[in-house]
Amino acid sequence: MRYEVAVDTDIAFHTKRMPYALGDFPEPETVAIEFEGRRFVWHNNPPQDGEVFFPTVTTTVEDVNDYAAERLAMERFLSALSFMTRQKIEVVTAGGAGIPAEFDPPVVKQPRRGLATRMEEAPR
Repeated sequence: MRYEVAVDTDIAFHTKRMPYALGDFPEPETVAIEFEGRRFVWHNNPPQDGEVFFPTVTTTVEDVNDYAAERLAMERFLSALSFMTRQKIEVVTAGGAGIPAEFDPPVVKQPRRGLATRMEEAPR
């Protein structure tokens, strides 16, 4: 099971390292980021049927009957990313999903409204 949160933010991550070739700016990627001994996957949800979505962040749940630890870890992770990037990150919706694979598309998605995405190199 995974704990999933859709986040209202302009941040998207990529793994391409600088320098970039002219006109070869990186595209948003789904990336895994390790933080405090846990892996979080930042999903840049692609548009679907003309609908654009906010990113979804997921992490694996250890105890399906109690995922308080995952909720706290997610809050700490998002707070650290917000501090590091100096960008707002607001949880819009959250839930559990019975999808076992880490990089499978998220179940929790939130339609996006607003301006452009801010590209960031994923933390190493």
